[in-house]
Amino acid sequence: MQQAAMQQAAAEQLAAQQQAAAMAPCVAKADKCVSYIQAAAGDAKAAGKGVQALGTLMVDSKGKVDAQRQAAVAQAGGAAVLQAMAQHATNAPLQAVAMDTLSHFINGSADISAAVCAAGGVTLLLAAMANHSHAFVQRRAVTLAARLARSGGSAVCAGLAQAGALQAVTAALQAHGGEDARTVLVACIFFETLLCDPVVAMPVAREVWSANVVPLVQSALPIHAAADRSGKMQAAVERLATIMAQAKQAFAAAGPHGAV
Repeated sequence: MQQAAMQQAAAEQLAAQQQAAAMAPCVAKADKCVSYIQAAAGDAKAAGKGVQALGTLMVDSKGKVDAQRQAAVAQAGGAAVLQAMAQHATNAPLQAVAMDTLSHFINGSADISAAVCAAGGVTLLLAAMANHSHAFVQRRAVTLAARLARSGGSAVCAGLAQAGALQAVTAALQAHGGEDARTVLVACIFFETLLCDPVVAMPVAREVWSANVVPLVQSALPIHAAADRSGKMQAAVERLATIMAQAKQAFAAAGPHGAV
């Protein structure tokens, strides 16, 4: 029994060493990108190029995010991306590319989502939304919020709700929902994720209801019908409407204290 355990431990150690060796070139490139970002502290355009380069390191030859590269690059460069957002808060293009890169970093990873939030990522995201009304910034911010929520679990969902992300995403919908189909889609996914989380579902439902989010996204459907060839936006809107209808029934069943 002891010998078998030792053999398993040795095998696991060897696998870890092999994985580290395989990732070494990728990590070295990530470190170079980080150095480039840090050296470009006063140059937002140059820093943006470094941030964008970090994002490309996670993609394999087939154009898909590789999980091992994702973890390695996020660990090596995540702090530098957040630092660049903080240093260049007034530069809209950098904010957009940084949020794109962070979304790629997360890509379903609960650990990375939690790490981004713990390092101030939600605060930086909301600051970008407050500072830049451009549709391309708002779209990426809503996408990042949805990625954080879907990947991070209850703690991240609660953090987003408490920080004011619901109000910020609603404002983005109101400002750009009629012109940007992607914003409508990812906003629906964001709200749906929070509404399906048992920790924050009730207060989120109240906020979504009071802000008339469902009529807002429903009104965008005919505007973006031609662009929504896959039907993803319509499906997301319908799911959100269904969840909110169920929430209304739950509120009614709860009596006066549960009414919206």
